[in-house]
Amino acid sequence: MTDSLNDGPYSPAAAGRTISRDHIAFIYTSSEEMLNSTVSLIREGLESGELCLYISDLEDDQIIVQALREGHVDVDEAVEKGRLILSSKHEIYFQRGWFDPDWTIQVIRNLADIAASHGFTSMRMISDMRWTQDRVTGTDRWVDYEAKLSSLDLGVGLKTICQFDSEMLSSDALLSALMTHPRLECQGAAYDNMFFIHPERLREGDQVDAELEGKLAAIKAAAVAEAARLGLERDVVELSEKLKGERLSREEAERSLEEGRAHLRSVYERSSEWFWEIGPDGTYRFSSSRVTDLLGISSEEVIGRRPEELVDDEDAQKVASAIAQAMSDKAPINALEKKHRHTDGRFVYLEMSGVPVLDDRGNLQGYRGKDMDVTVRKTSEKAIDEHRHTIEEMTAELNARDVRIKNLEGDVEQLRKSSDLVKAEASALAIALREKEAETAHLAERTAALSSEISALTEQLQQAREVSTLDKRAMEEQAANVEKLKRDLAEVESALAVERERHHEAEAESQAALAALRDEISSRDAKMSEVQAALEAATSEAGDLRARIEALKAEMEAVQKERDALKSLEAERSEELNRREDELNAATDRAKRLSVELEGLRCRLADAERCISSRDEEIASHRSREEELVASLASREKEMEALSRRVEAGMEENARLLDDLRSKDRELMTLRDRLAAAEAEVAAMNGERLDLQTSLSAAEQELVDHRERLNALFRQDQFGIARIDPNGDMVDANDAFHRLLGQEPGALIGTNYRDHTHRDDLAKSAETYDLLNNGGGPVSVLKRYVRRNGGIATVDLALSPVNGPDGSPIYHMALAFDRTEEVSGPGEALESEPEGGKTNPDVARRLNDALTVILGGVTLAKEYVIPEGRMHGQLVQIERACSAAARLASELENASSGTSGFEESAYAPVTLVPGRGRIMLVDSDEAILEVTTHMLRHLGYDVDIARDGDEAAEVCRQAVKDGKPFALAIIGAGAAEDGDVRMVASRLTSEDPGLKTMVSGGQTSHPAMSDPVDSGFIGALPRPYTLEELSKVVSTALASQGKA
Repeated sequence: MTDSLNDGPYSPAAAGRTISRDHIAFIYTSSEEMLNSTVSLIREGLESGELCLYISDLEDDQIIVQALREGHVDVDEAVEKGRLILSSKHEIYFQRGWFDPDWTIQVIRNLADIAASHGFTSMRMISDMRWTQDRVTGTDRWVDYEAKLSSLDLGVGLKTICQFDSEMLSSDALLSALMTHPRLECQGAAYDNMFFIHPERLREGDQVDAELEGKLAAIKAAAVAEAARLGLERDVVELSEKLKGERLSREEAERSLEEGRAHLRSVYERSSEWFWEIGPDGTYRFSSSRVTDLLGISSEEVIGRRPEELVDDEDAQKVASAIAQAMSDKAPINALEKKHRHTDGRFVYLEMSGVPVLDDRGNLQGYRGKDMDVTVRKTSEKAIDEHRHTIEEMTAELNARDVRIKNLEGDVEQLRKSSDLVKAEASALAIALREKEAETAHLAERTAALSSEISALTEQLQQAREVSTLDKRAMEEQAANVEKLKRDLAEVESALAVERERHHEAEAESQAALAALRDEISSRDAKMSEVQAALEAATSEAGDLRARIEALKAEMEAVQKERDALKSLEAERSEELNRREDELNAATDRAKRLSVELEGLRCRLADAERCISSRDEEIASHRSREEELVASLASREKEMEALSRRVEAGMEENARLLDDLRSKDRELMTLRDRLAAAEAEVAAMNGERLDLQTSLSAAEQELVDHRERLNALFRQDQFGIARIDPNGDMVDANDAFHRLLGQEPGALIGTNYRDHTHRDDLAKSAETYDLLNNGGGPVSVLKRYVRRNGGIATVDLALSPVNGPDGSPIYHMALAFDRTEEVSGPGEALESEPEGGKTNPDVARRLNDALTVILGGVTLAKEYVIPEGRMHGQLVQIERACSAAARLASELENASSGTSGFEESAYAPVTLVPGRGRIMLVDSDEAILEVTTHMLRHLGYDVDIARDGDEAAEVCRQAVKDGKPFALAIIGAGAAEDGDVRMVASRLTSEDPGLKTMVSGGQTSHPAMSDPVDSGFIGALPRPYTLEELSKVVSTALASQGKA
């Protein structure tokens, strides 16, 4: 079944309150259809967080429970959490034994209040309407009930589905269902009910006219629909012609497209490039057959693979990264080089280029492009690179040779310089040798001279040894000669030392040029030392001197040999110099040959560079041709895309026209109604939302206040209140009750009434409690209690039972009023019949004032609980107890019974009369001021209070000054002899002549209460009074002056 429960409120053409479209009539033909609909509606309501109420035609309907469980609905959990209520017609419609539409509407309101208090914002009610055929009093008013449901305004959203059995219900009943439901669901479809009649017209008896207007509207709508149908037929003809033209255009476009595809296929087949298409997932979804020539694989093998899967492992990561980056940026793929391996094993180089394909929203759909074989170009580039590398190596080698030649030239120059130095050194050595030779010759001459002298001296010594007889003088001469010879020898030795030093100096000078010469000079020095040693020893051994001279000769010969060696060394040096000059000449010739080779290599390098330039020009030419081909391909692709778009647009236009044709009939029926409903819905929902928020906040606050007042009633101390269980034990009692019996607060709790009752009153009290426990109504008795100090307390005791769900009393509510001072003697405890007690108007007034506080709070609290709840029953029991107490007050005042208006009767729905306006309350009793203020504000009035005449006059004066005068003043009356009530009224009317005044009191014998008009009042409000009575009295008083 189609669910249309969320369409929002519906505004019909008829004037009146807003009609909810969520009041739906579901007409079914079988129980299976009804069960399926119920399960679906309850499941959807639970999923939407609504409170679901199902009202069955049967008690304990297990069929619907089983159906819900089979429909995967957790019935137990939903019921336990308070989200689902399974009820029956007896609990909702027939609880009172008959059907009352107003009472049922109140029950629904109470359920809505419960839903709101538990956090629900919407409630769904599904009802089996077969109960309308039951023979129960009031069921003939079900049409009135359905009409009120259509305009029911609650604090939460209400969706109502009424289920009607088309096989069971009569045609009149089904027609009545059609007239009272704005929406209709039947045979799996939902409709706006054109037979719906506004509830106000039904209540006014305007049903026939409404039906006639509906039929005329239906005829008019049919005429409009017929005209629209004819218009649609003309549109269909026009659309057919257009479709025919579009079909021809499409066929022409398809032929053009096929020709374009054929041309493109031929381009693909003849082209040397490999054309491809990549999807958004990065895999090939189209490949031309050229891939077989390039890679040796078929087009079918390419489809579904990624580009990086076809390249060599060396380039896979590079290709994958480049394509991923391009797809991320939605950028073209430009000249991406890839290395592939052909199936025959050779390497193939391809250059990949492509453009992104985007849809109308800019989303990437893939890439289209081509791969061009650049293997030849890569081979040429490789050969050129290798050739360039060879040239660079040869150039480096030539440069190295140039460096080596320059180094050789430097070496040759150094050799030349060193040769000049060697020659200079040789010349110096030759000069030094010649000088040494001259010095040696001079030394030889001196050595020969010394040898001659030594020989002569030797001979002389020999002669001296022979002439031993010479005289002393001759010996002295000889000694002098010897000394002279020694001196001469010393001089020679000094000269030799000088010569030795000079020789050493000469050796030091020649040592830098030739190391061998230094060694020889050192050897000669050593030999000269030996010569010196020999000369020194000549004085001791003359024989050795000659040997040493021979040695010197031998040494001279060695020196000569050394000279010859030096000459041969000089010759060798000259030969080395000549050899070095030959090598230098050879190196110069080689450098010349290398220069010639370098010039040849430079010529080859220039030729290679010209070849490279030529190849670059060829590459540039190939690239320009490639760009022309890419541009041509892009142009072809654009043409194909344009053709594809035209074909797709034609197909979409055909589909759209067909959809428009199918929807025209539906749109003509619903467009105007939906437009009006949408406009009214926005305005109504905004207003309702604000009103509901305001009223919900006010209701929540009032509910809190009333609960506090109910608790405050038990805390007040004007009279005693107690709860007594059926056994007579005290459950609870306020402080005033304890004071009556002279007990400390809390001392009576748990004790039995017999423990405190006077012995003469025990039997009568037992009869009273038996009467209450056996179902008797409220009773009032005059009895005596024994105080803790032994004194007697006489009280008026009003007892009222508070029953549980089974009808048996849970406890008794007792109201006790102290009569000790009014009773002169002990007397007997009697039931409060009119002739049984003394009259006391002041006691009656005080009792009625106290009852006003209790009764006002109770009747106000009843507005916030559901009638079938336990709290409601307890409040009814308290209300009955107050009725009994009011009758007791009447008896105390010797008034006729029934004056208070609190007869015992079955519960009837309360009918409140709300109103608007400002009301002033004047009373000295704070409790009466508080409870009456809350009651009037609940009815919609604006209330101010005053506790005496002075305060009332000031409040009235300020209201007139502010331009907000009061419409009514309710003034509390005290004792009968108190004339202040008329004085207060006079002062108020002097401040505001247009102000109307009403007197209110609990003493009916008061002059103002018995004849209010004669006392200057518009009317009287007797105490105690309920919320309903207060609303009616105030409304009547204001209406009589045109203020309501």
